[in-house]
Amino acid sequence: MRREKDTLIRSALCLTALASLLAIWWLLAPSACGQETSGQETIQTISSQEVSDQDSDLLAAQQGDVTAQLNLGLRYLQGQGAPRNDIEAARWFKTAADRGMPEAQHNLGTLYLNGVGVPQNDAEAARLFKLAATQGYAGSQYNLGLMYTLGRGVDQDDKTAAEWYQKAANQGYAEAQADLARMYEENRGVDRDDTIAADWYRKAADQGNEWAQFRLGKMYVDGRGVNQDYTEAARWYQKAAEQGFARAQNALGDMYYQGLVNGNQDANQAAQWYQKAAEQGFDPALTSLDRMRQEGLIK
Repeated sequence: MRREKDTLIRSALCLTALASLLAIWWLLAPSACGQETSGQETIQTISSQEVSDQDSDLLAAQQGDVTAQLNLGLRYLQGQGAPRNDIEAARWFKTAADRGMPEAQHNLGTLYLNGVGVPQNDAEAARLFKLAATQGYAGSQYNLGLMYTLGRGVDQDDKTAAEWYQKAANQGYAEAQADLARMYEENRGVDRDDTIAADWYRKAADQGNEWAQFRLGKMYVDGRGVNQDYTEAARWYQKAAEQGFARAQNALGDMYYQGLVNGNQDANQAAQWYQKAAEQGFDPALTSLDRMRQEGLIK
């Protein structure tokens, strides 16, 4: 089954950022007529030709076409080709969801999770995600895993969470691969296995997941699940750092400061990466910059 390129609303649940829940979002499934995107922040756009087809979408939706119902829900939610109307969006998603369309079930679940166009209801969100997940919809499998991880709308259960992450990860869903890796690394819901954790981190990292890139780098530093290799560690840290991931920027600064990248300390590179992390408010980087000033390595 294909891996859905979800775009639009995200919510506040992610295993890889439990300490800062509000920093993470969830995505809505795309319109069946829209173009897939590789990004996770952008809203699914609808072309001018698709906007001109709004009337035909409405007619088809009224006649029971579930794809048109999904598309119409997205139009109302995005305010493209129709005035934004969250209640109407939810209504059309529900119409398609009631007929078993997993994308619509996923989207309606996301609306319930966020309280958009419907009353906020974690239990209903979980129910809808499960309907789509059991049909193989990877985005919902991942979301359901998150809800079991955090005990939102369902009883907290790491084992069940890991099972749903596994299903989505097997379909190539990068976020699920990263969170499944973390479960293996932290002995949550599965027996701890650093080798399996590293394998899943690598799969997610290869897709550009910054958390996975950072954790894979750390595993190369520590020699857990992989052979210790500072060159590989720096390479993966840099990939995450270049995406603006503060912890990776700080870790890469540490490697340059300790002389682990090229065999010699590189104060300039260390300071540059510490500064990038510090500009994001990462306190350990500020501490490292102060230390370097005291040592006379930077002004």
